[in-house]
Amino acid sequence: MPKPPNFEEKLVAFQGFVIKKRLEKQYSLGQIGNGDQTPVYFDMPVAYTVNEKGAKQAKVRTAGYEKQCLTMMLCCMADGQKLPPFLNFERKTLPSGEVFLKNVVVRAQENGWMSGALVEDWVKTVWQCRAGALLFKQSLLVLDSYRGHLTDGVKSVLSIGGTDITAIPTGMTSQLQLLDVAINKPFQDRLRKHYYDWLMLQDHQPTPAGRIKRASHSQVVNWVAAAWEEIPSELIVRAFHKGSVSNVLDGSEDTVLWEEASDKEDSDVDKDDE
Repeated sequence: MPKPPNFEEKLVAFQGFVIKKRLEKQYSLGQIGNGDQTPVYFDMPVAYTVNEKGAKQAKVRTAGYEKQCLTMMLCCMADGQKLPPFLNFERKTLPSGEVFLKNVVVRAQENGWMSGALVEDWVKTVWQCRAGALLFKQSLLVLDSYRGHLTDGVKSVLSIGGTDITAIPTGMTSQLQLLDVAINKPFQDRLRKHYYDWLMLQDHQPTPAGRIKRASHSQVVNWVAAAWEEIPSELIVRAFHKGSVSNVLDGSEDTVLWEEASDKEDSDVDKDDE
């Protein structure tokens, strides 16, 4: 992916702001977080086909709900902690009769996106309930520049709790949004594996149209919780380090992002030469 215009200037400014805040506030690594939103689809396309017994040709098995999705807010800390997932289903109300895991916050909103009000809800139910939130007076939260993250209401509720916001510069998400760069793909891979295991079960109840009945909302929540639990803490720690958020403050690691980007480019060149 090509670097955005003014890449170096934006990166240096971001690094400088983070370092300045860390020197000023002396945050512990357990109080430096990164939050990000990602969509989760009820049907997650798989990269392989299924040969059903007696079938003359292979076909992709699906429940037929590829376009129905929810929005999920994930957050992790520089010491490897993972905060509870926050899920927002695209519907007016949550289905009655379904029981959701207690370690996942579940909401419903008709348009399915994370409004400023829902981000405030996330701050109160997830961020401010994290380990150490009441013991440490200062914390840092890295978010992208999505407008729902930066409303006056969100800034106010974070400020009351002693949290400073660091907004990733526009156009730098692919380099500095840690969850997007290093965590989202392995998370989605694990989530897809749970979905595929469920899809391969032979006792699905069909709909009147003959399709596989869609997974319940609570089942999707279970997949998300399991996939998130499976993300190694070591991967999160490395992601913060690579993103110039948890580097040592003496300046000796300020070039880690540049070095790793260069390593990747060299690796890509090597692959092309093979």
